[in-house]
Amino acid sequence: MRNLLLIFCSTLVIHSSISAQSSWFKIHDLGFKHEEAVTVIPFGNDFILMTFSQNDGGTKNEVIRLDQFGEIKWRSIVSYPLSADANIIVYYADGIVATKDSCIYYFSGSKSLTGKSEFLINKFDKDVQLIWYKSYGIAGKNIQPSFNGLDISSDSLGVIMSGADVGSGKLSVCQIDSSGEVIWHKIINVPLGGNAVGYITPVVVLPDQSIKVAYDNCVLTNYHDHLVSLNANGNLEYSFANPLTGKTHDLKRHPNGNLVYLSNERNPPMPEYGGLRIQMLTPEFDTVWSHLFYDTQFPYLFLETGFVRNLSISPEGKILALGYNTTNCVLLCYDAQGTLLWKREVALEDFDGQKFNSMTWASDGGILLDGYIYGTENNQRHDEIFLLKMDSVGCLVPGCDQTIITGTKEIDLLKTDFDISPNPTQGDIKITYKGADQNKIRNALIKVHDSNGKLVFQKNFELNGQPVALNQLASGAYVVSITNGQGVIYVSKIVKI
Repeated sequence: MRNLLLIFCSTLVIHSSISAQSSWFKIHDLGFKHEEAVTVIPFGNDFILMTFSQNDGGTKNEVIRLDQFGEIKWRSIVSYPLSADANIIVYYADGIVATKDSCIYYFSGSKSLTGKSEFLINKFDKDVQLIWYKSYGIAGKNIQPSFNGLDISSDSLGVIMSGADVGSGKLSVCQIDSSGEVIWHKIINVPLGGNAVGYITPVVVLPDQSIKVAYDNCVLTNYHDHLVSLNANGNLEYSFANPLTGKTHDLKRHPNGNLVYLSNERNPPMPEYGGLRIQMLTPEFDTVWSHLFYDTQFPYLFLETGFVRNLSISPEGKILALGYNTTNCVLLCYDAQGTLLWKREVALEDFDGQKFNSMTWASDGGILLDGYIYGTENNQRHDEIFLLKMDSVGCLVPGCDQTIITGTKEIDLLKTDFDISPNPTQGDIKITYKGADQNKIRNALIKVHDSNGKLVFQKNFELNGQPVALNQLASGAYVVSITNGQGVIYVSKIVKI
């Protein structure tokens, strides 16, 4: 297990209301060359995790039950019909739900050696033991499953699946009962607005048994997403073309009866992968409120390389959204009125690579974030899944402002190669480098941020005893960071009096 150093860019204040929530970071090696934690959902006090793993010889998808501290209690392999060959064809994980009888449905794809694709469901009991597995196709059609394309039926026992008919680009939606029998399976001629229905078609079932599906139009330019309403029998009622330029990612039902919609904004002058847009919509798709988030401030960007992942809504109606780029992720929390309650940025800095895949509210009010990390050791790439449990405002330590996780080894700041003095200070400070490796400070950059993360000073590191003028700054706490080509190499809090 890798040791971790936690750096928090503000004064730490303990809040009794969240002190009972456990926080932890876990890495699990499932025994495959590539392994990915895809989606996690709460399951009582535990969690259910769906994973996708791959070796040179093929793939293995698993459903895993974790305890409240992130330890594995049960693992079960996803099964495939005889028409498919799991050792050759890649089967991705697309959705997971738990029904009111504590059963778990795992949604993925089944593809035969001839290339025919179908929906695939594995149903597990509360101990993650397989009950049955079945695939669902239509003669002469290639039915592609969709990420986030699974929801519980109105009886809270069966499920509804969504995806695309690859050949026609039309929407494919299927309802099954708790025994896996098909109630209906339809190819729906929805307004495409582009080439075809895309590969993300989140689905939501409302109490009146109507079904809401969102999809993008699967083109490379001029993205426009669409939302459609189906009745309880899967027939098209009406559709809505979003006037905003975006790509759909998730759709959830809010306790107030409305819908919450998550998309990737691509409206000029945003770059191709731009901001994260959250909208609250009525069941008829009228906009209640809409917010676009993008971040260009310390410590990480969420703009030019930002990707959007998923939504989670707490029982009391708090809306949590996840986005990530290549170095970090951002968590945004809104209330039902569209007020941003807090934002949090998380990074796993000393791993070669990382991907953040999903998050969920936990039963204790905390937040669980999952994904995978990867690196190279002895010229061999390795991947492991990770799980990060935070409190109700996305902190590992109560009262944090930013959450940054770093370090493959312990760092003792008392033995650092840098020295800042005086601290506290009434004016200027001096930054002195005491190390022997001059390459460490070549092209290094000194930055000073206030307690809100705003950059207030920036200068290249040029010599030992580097002066930093703080006379113009107000009294308070500041963060000094020094970065080089490998990232942050020193962080320290200073106080201006």
